[in-house]
Amino acid sequence: MGIRQIGKAADSESVIYWFEPSIPNKWPIMVGCDSAKIMGFFITGGYLMKVRKLILPFMIICLFIFALTKSANADAATWHTGTPKVIRGNWYYNGSGEQKAFITYTKTLSSGELFKQSDNNLGYYKLPGYGLKHIKYKALRHHIYLITGIQYSPKGASVQFDGQRLSYKVKAPDKKNLYFYKGFRHYTRKPNFKIVKQNQQATSNQ
Repeated sequence: MGIRQIGKAADSESVIYWFEPSIPNKWPIMVGCDSAKIMGFFITGGYLMKVRKLILPFMIICLFIFALTKSANADAATWHTGTPKVIRGNWYYNGSGEQKAFITYTKTLSSGELFKQSDNNLGYYKLPGYGLKHIKYKALRHHIYLITGIQYSPKGASVQFDGQRLSYKVKAPDKKNLYFYKGFRHYTRKPNFKIVKQNQQATSNQ
């Protein structure tokens, strides 16, 4: 192998050397060496091929992980039509006294309100529900969703919210629990009180 100086680096402290291998079919290389002490190394073509074989799969894996991460982030930021599947169905807030409520999600609608105790005190019945239509959602984080839609009101309600947009966050860690960030916080799939279809009048004792 021959070594030949071919120049100096800009910092004037390093020298550029040309290594000429004596082995046939090997690649010469240029290295920068400290002028006080030559510390170069020689890489043959065979060694380079081995390095390339190791690096290529690693680069492919990195690109694959990057693509998956980018896709997941894009999906999280995307609005989806309808409601998240995990929250669909009936939910109940089991508060004390008349602090009991329900909310129901279908694929495209929501409806919720308080329960009222029946006049005969034998159960609770639903009040007409307010809700959202034209619902969309997007995932903010794992199990956390931002829901938005256009409000509608039950017929004959004294308070009307028709046509106003409402957005709120929910957390659904599993299929049995639903958490809100405002109002009644924790809803479950099962009520701990008796539900009747309508108000039942109290019977008078004569």
